[in-house]
Amino acid sequence: MRQQQTRDLFLYWNRLRGSNKAPHRNSIEPSDIRTLLPGTFILQRLTDGTIEFRLAGTALCQQFGAELRGQAFQTLFHARDRRMLLRLTNQALTGDAITVLAMDGFSESGEQISYELLLLPLASEHSGDRALGSAVPGERPYWLGTDPIVEWKLRSVRIIDPEREPGLLSNRAEITVPPLVPARHAIQDLPAGRKIGHLTVLEGGRQN
Repeated sequence: MRQQQTRDLFLYWNRLRGSNKAPHRNSIEPSDIRTLLPGTFILQRLTDGTIEFRLAGTALCQQFGAELRGQAFQTLFHARDRRMLLRLTNQALTGDAITVLAMDGFSESGEQISYELLLLPLASEHSGDRALGSAVPGERPYWLGTDPIVEWKLRSVRIIDPEREPGLLSNRAEITVPPLVPARHAIQDLPAGRKIGHLTVLEGGRQN
């Protein structure tokens, strides 16, 4: 995790969960993370499987020039990345590991800026329907917040198991997102994720 805000949100989540796999969503106290709230969000999975923003911080909404609450999460990403993004988000909602995404954001006028996005599972009455996250820009250029971001493009994915490697959070190897999407028949034959040690490696790619 390269951004301090990303690390701070993870450490808060990790403290709340204690010996559990994830903290309960009702244990999140906004006043505890008030300095992080502008870039923080909560995702929810609806009964039809759609994953949308339940809440989104003011800075994030300002950067996209729109209210994100109620918007489908994958619509913020380039079309090439949406299949992979949905798989990663579903894993964040139900899995034990945490997910860190490195992305590029592109503005309406063509400006580019890097982002780090964190996804953390939350426990609830209906297991697997909430995730806590943050999206932090790598810099704060003058145009950010006035020239809306129109899409994110994935650059790399890191899957972290906090139980196995709590001391190596800043040194996780990245999985670079492949540039091409395989043919439809190849995608259908792909497994949900292949294991390398305790990591799950997920395939992604680009579509024209």
